[in-house]
Amino acid sequence: MPIAKKYFIQEFLHHEFVHGGIGNVDGEKIFVSRGYRPIDFPGRMDFSIQSKLKRFLYLIRLFFSLSSRDLVVFQFPLYAKIHQLLITLLSIKGAQIICVIQDMEGWRDDNRQLFEKEKKALRRIRLFVAHNERMQQWLQTLVPKATIECFQFHDFLTTPVCKNRSKQNHIVIAGDLAKTTFIEKLGQLPRLSFSVYGEGYPVKNTVPDNVTFKGVYPPYELVHHVQGSFGLVWYGEAIDSFDGIYSSYLTVITPHKLSLYILAGIPVIVPATSASAILVKQYGIGYSIEKLSEMEEMIRNTSDQEYQAMVENMRPLAMQISQGHFLTKALDQLEQAL
Repeated sequence: MPIAKKYFIQEFLHHEFVHGGIGNVDGEKIFVSRGYRPIDFPGRMDFSIQSKLKRFLYLIRLFFSLSSRDLVVFQFPLYAKIHQLLITLLSIKGAQIICVIQDMEGWRDDNRQLFEKEKKALRRIRLFVAHNERMQQWLQTLVPKATIECFQFHDFLTTPVCKNRSKQNHIVIAGDLAKTTFIEKLGQLPRLSFSVYGEGYPVKNTVPDNVTFKGVYPPYELVHHVQGSFGLVWYGEAIDSFDGIYSSYLTVITPHKLSLYILAGIPVIVPATSASAILVKQYGIGYSIEKLSEMEEMIRNTSDQEYQAMVENMRPLAMQISQGHFLTKALDQLEQAL
């Protein structure tokens, strides 16, 4: 049955983010570029009775105007309750719905009650865009009849960096620093230096001499400021193992900072148990490790030629990521399946 009209639920497009939302903004930009029309409820930030009534009337009109031939895409999780209600009503009506999974907060934060709610919401959907094959396998067990495509890398709609990189013992850490308290233990790796970008690092935590905070930059500009030879994906408190509540989550997601490092042209270092490790090996763009103390020997054993090969392998990926290739391809494949 051919698709009549295409829509997306808008939640992020006109907001500014330092981190943790730029992937959603780019997702909505890609929806627009692919001909999806925005479903934008009036006065979403106004909680007066009058605005709530307007949103409810808008919901009713949507429910009766959208048909089962229409296609609606949204990014998971939805935060506004009116958006959650719309998806529930449309699933009852039988409309075609694509769920692009960006995050699963219950799994990420080890909140079992929230995770059960998220899984219940996902079971209502039959069309998904997942991060990678690991997430696809998990979804398939949750929703056996689902049709699932993967984007592999988060698209990041900013200009890639084209500069020469050289192999040094200089590591980049970027993102939400509240999740990276291992930084205070990096003094145990004195032969390595670390440049840290972002905010949220606990004030009470110490900062070793080999760690330098470089500040906070707007997301689309950050890629042009990072300086270093390798980009590190690591979370939690420990440096001698990758554990804690976030370690389980990394087995199924592709973190957005992976795309940041690729756009910056910096080979990456990721946990060996993460889903990213599969992509890093597949595309030849870095290394996977079980503990941070492995990095020094790993860098020492990497020849300049091997390092430059990884940098070159990142260039076509960076161009695709900057142009929205990966989400676009996944959406096209699902549309063709319909």
